[in-house]
Amino acid sequence: MRVKNLKLKNIGVFDEEELTFPSFNSTEKADIYIFTGTNGSGKSTLLFALASAFDYFEKGHKHHVSNFFYKRFKFFEREEGSTVKKKESDKNYKSEAVVCFDDEPCVKIYGCPNCKGVHASTKNKKIDNYSNFIIIPPPDEFEFEFAAFAYSGYRYVKSEDVNTITTFAGNPLYQSLEFIKNRAELNNMYSINQWILNNFSNEALLLKMGDVNESKKFASSLENFKKFISDIIEKEIDFVVKLNPTRLYIKIDDEELDFDVLPDGLKSLISWVGDLMMIMDQLKWKDNIPLFERNFLLFLDEIEVHLHPAWQRKILPVIQNLFVNSQIFLSTHSPFIVNSVDNAYIYELDYNDGTTVVREPAKSKTSNSISYTLQKVFGIKSEFGESLRVKLDDFYNLKDEILQKNIERIGEFVDVKNQLLSLDDLEVRDVVEFEVNQLYKITKLESLLK
Repeated sequence: MRVKNLKLKNIGVFDEEELTFPSFNSTEKADIYIFTGTNGSGKSTLLFALASAFDYFEKGHKHHVSNFFYKRFKFFEREEGSTVKKKESDKNYKSEAVVCFDDEPCVKIYGCPNCKGVHASTKNKKIDNYSNFIIIPPPDEFEFEFAAFAYSGYRYVKSEDVNTITTFAGNPLYQSLEFIKNRAELNNMYSINQWILNNFSNEALLLKMGDVNESKKFASSLENFKKFISDIIEKEIDFVVKLNPTRLYIKIDDEELDFDVLPDGLKSLISWVGDLMMIMDQLKWKDNIPLFERNFLLFLDEIEVHLHPAWQRKILPVIQNLFVNSQIFLSTHSPFIVNSVDNAYIYELDYNDGTTVVREPAKSKTSNSISYTLQKVFGIKSEFGESLRVKLDDFYNLKDEILQKNIERIGEFVDVKNQLLSLDDLEVRDVVEFEVNQLYKITKLESLLK
């Protein structure tokens, strides 16, 4: 199941746009498509539209609220001249998103004139079947051939008491297409801590029983997860189990740490990557294909928010090499993300006067410098003088202190921010507003916006 193209009509900032997603024709690396553009240019809208193709839509005239995609529809009307004799789903609508696949019928998500919500017309049995599993757990005997998952750079992993072995209950695909997941709502039915401990316990138990091959499967999942994190942060990590009560800790360069005290960037990585691997581990796959060779789609919305630039450089190559048969769509503001891999398709969203036009995609190159990427992809062209560089250094240092919970310095940060904005330089304004926006997303401190 590969997404071939996406058409949008009167949704959010898009009047009428079509994006095509060429295949890389590689068996060694995942296909990657990157959406870039200013705040409000529609990057998230594209991701929401793609994710909605796999989502569950209730029968009957009810609002579909997943990711609040319906709020981006401009119209809930049929096109003029749309034949009344046709089925509702076959008519043309003033606002609709159409997602098409290789050798499979398209999925249309349209604004319904009756309930003023959105519905989906799939005509695709595979998608119909899959979307039901978002709400109703798949039968034990069902074998998956594809799956789809959505994530943002959120952080929910925390320290907690865990059981030695627990069978996960409930529906593994519930909230799988929500970019912001509410794991508290699931009452810890799916806990990363518990998944890690289950792998430890099952590996040891099966080895003791003499089933070496099955034991290795559990060991492999955990080793790949640890390698993923280690490759990005460039530090050796391990997990440590302590008893009475049973609790899990992470060891980084021989220092044992509670999950609650981990840096936000590391929490973010463990949260969404651990969640993905944990859920994939629960799905029975056709032909028993190993987890890292499966065909699935991944939608990622600004996963760099909590990450240091050094980590931003590494995350995409690690994902691309780990999930080799996946198709990955992501939005980003980071030049370090954009030029971290070769031959990814970059879709620049050109936003003007309330409307976005998507430019012809270009291919990423790791040989491009950050300065070149800033200029060509993000439109930042000038270099800063020495006095401004000093002021920006103050700005970034104060930002880092606020990230370290030193909120007493918010006043100084706001003063420096306003001094930079008063320069009336478009490039400076873009940089400052981006950093303030990212900082606010992380801290939720309203005083930053003064």
